[in-house]
Amino acid sequence: MTGTADFNEVFLEGVRVPITNTVGKRGQGWQVSRSTLKHERALIGGASINRRVFDGVLMMAMSTQLRGQTAIKDPIIRDRMVDLEAKLRASEYHGYRQLTMSARGEEQGMAGLVSKLYSTQLGYDIGMLAMDVMGDRSALGNGEPDAPFAGMLVTAYMWSLGVLIAGGAANIQRNIIAERGLGLPRDAAASRR
Repeated sequence: MTGTADFNEVFLEGVRVPITNTVGKRGQGWQVSRSTLKHERALIGGASINRRVFDGVLMMAMSTQLRGQTAIKDPIIRDRMVDLEAKLRASEYHGYRQLTMSARGEEQGMAGLVSKLYSTQLGYDIGMLAMDVMGDRSALGNGEPDAPFAGMLVTAYMWSLGVLIAGGAANIQRNIIAERGLGLPRDAAASRR
């Protein structure tokens, strides 16, 4: 959708790895992968990209005409902007809290688990607002002459769809929060599949 290859899948068959190149203990590759996914989710859960996209949407809302006035004057758009700004600030301060915990050598626990779920949904919501502000021109992609903001906000919206599933879709992340964060039992039916 964005014209870039952000996701891929690689299959390796018949590969042999010398024991000296093994990461972790033999047969415990999933534990290594879980650790890697934890760091990936932390990166995905950061607020910096959402801040840049939100600031772009704000600039666009102040300069784009929507129903005869600038979009920022539309009460519904303005209300959504305020709501998203509050959520974005909460995400940013949550990130500062996590950074402080990390600097102190403290375990982030539940704080580290919720970031990805919250931030990716927020990114999607900001992208949806951008599409609504652009109206019909939101169908114009990157590189098209009349695309608002050179198509960057359309690309940000399309990218937000992929990020929703990157590092595990929302239902996977909720299961992780329930099991690892809240200590709830794993779903027995799911583990038999």
